[in-house]
Amino acid sequence: AFDLQNSRYLQKCGAAMQLPLLQMERNEWFAHSNRFDDFIDSYDGLKLHALRIVNQEDSHKWIIIQHGIASYSGTLLEHMWEADHRGFNILAPDARGYGMSEGKYTGLGWCEHYDLISWINYLVNLDPLAEIVLFGINVGAASVMNAVGDYLPRNVKCAIAEGGYKEIIVKISGEGVYGQLKFESGGHRVQRVPKT
Repeated sequence: AFDLQNSRYLQKCGAAMQLPLLQMERNEWFAHSNRFDDFIDSYDGLKLHALRIVNQEDSHKWIIIQHGIASYSGTLLEHMWEADHRGFNILAPDARGYGMSEGKYTGLGWCEHYDLISWINYLVNLDPLAEIVLFGINVGAASVMNAVGDYLPRNVKCAIAEGGYKEIIVKISGEGVYGQLKFESGGHRVQRVPKT
């Protein structure tokens, strides 16, 4: 887990993340959209937020858009506008520690994939006929990739990961750190199925 409040990376990017200034057409579209602020509780007790846009009231086509690091759901207006104009309703969660979601740390897609599964279930409860596309950028892509390796409802029809990563290399140092972390793992363990 990485500390979001004290990140030098976020400070360089301008941690006071504001809604980007987009073209007038997209801003006007957003202002006139049917928007809802939805909240759920994560598996570890955090209050999580998502922006839900329902401009296609008779449609069961949904896209869940996962943002990347140093971002939040409001920075994805370009993607939301495109999805809306292709006939999708939209759910854009704020990852833990970003936007209106609680949390101090990011799991770089691991903890967030459990949150994504919770949002999928939330959406299926709202619309049992939902046909869902998952779309993630950067760490959001890692969330999507981790989620599709898990059990998902049949409502999920497609997953798109833009700019995900295959590995992260970090240096961990400190007194006694090896003894504390030697049995920890953040990735999926692949179990081999013997040939029969």
